[in-house]
Amino acid sequence: MKKYFAIAASLLALAACSKKEANVQVVPAPEAEIDAPVPVLFGNSGVEAEVKGLGSIDAFDGAQKLVVFGHDVAQDLTQGYLIDGVEAASPVDPTTDSHIVVKNAAGEYFYYEGSKVYEFFAYHIDDAENPVVNKTADAVSVNFTLDGSQDILYANAVPATDAAAAVTAGTITAEQVTKVYSAWSARRDITPNLPFKHAGSLFEFAIEDMRGAGADAMYIDSLAIKSYADAVLTFKAAKDTLVAATGAQLVPLTMDIEDLKEEVATVADYEAVEVDDIDSFGPGLIVVPGAASYTGSIKLTQLVASAEGVSPKSVVNDFTLDFANRVPAYAQAGYKYKVTIKVYALEKIEITVSLEAWEEGAEFTIDEDE
Repeated sequence: MKKYFAIAASLLALAACSKKEANVQVVPAPEAEIDAPVPVLFGNSGVEAEVKGLGSIDAFDGAQKLVVFGHDVAQDLTQGYLIDGVEAASPVDPTTDSHIVVKNAAGEYFYYEGSKVYEFFAYHIDDAENPVVNKTADAVSVNFTLDGSQDILYANAVPATDAAAAVTAGTITAEQVTKVYSAWSARRDITPNLPFKHAGSLFEFAIEDMRGAGADAMYIDSLAIKSYADAVLTFKAAKDTLVAATGAQLVPLTMDIEDLKEEVATVADYEAVEVDDIDSFGPGLIVVPGAASYTGSIKLTQLVASAEGVSPKSVVNDFTLDFANRVPAYAQAGYKYKVTIKVYALEKIEITVSLEAWEEGAEFTIDEDE
């Protein structure tokens, strides 16, 4: 800063001399604070498509852990990191302040280095276990173990988008977008924004009791979808994906419905959720996308009265969610599928599925009897 003020002072002196000496050329002032360090500040960081339900993000509220990277674009993705997997908290209130603050271990901001141009990207895997980041020359990914409750998100800052207002205003030219993001672009108020996207497919559930009045009490013990627990999210590459890890096996991802359970006093130590018309049953399950079909199961229990008392009788009903005749013929990342389970009897159910936003899409129905 002292150097800049010294330059400014000399220019003022030169300008003063020019009043007396008409032949002396006045040197234009340099760009503001050309030698001053510029911190890396982030702009708006939000979820592009929000989702309802426990275990998934309605909106950032300051509790979500974001893992952020800042990389020198002149180097391959195995090296050249200004910010290397630094944890940052999501915005506390995205409606009023959707900025995230990324600082080093000493609590200080990172600073752009010289004339280097950087790219920024990030991920969020909720409370998924065993995260391991992998870097190759052209991709960055993270392996982890999920259980169906985690909302997996990723984000990449887009220079052309963040510089659009500056280009329109004439602050920079379209050709100068190649200098975004850098100290040069930061001095022109161009900051990286991280628009997070959902990487998984969400199944939400509803229950319809089709048995009519006077039916015996029936309860839901568990609900599961088979998918991959060991997964890998590629969040910086030519194509970002959430896929099964190498060697991963299909396993039941069981919805956590503990908060919905109610004790049934007629049977000792038995807890379940009573079958009723339930528009939103439990938190839903987020699975690895891309499959043409998913199999699931629901365990139903009926309390059967006899001379000896009341005892539970349980049946596990399997069902299939089939995308084969749909376009596209697979579950898409960022899409929410509402699964309505119609219960007719202990052994009979029908499955109705419709597609809702996160992202918009067509509706379809699956009949378990067909």
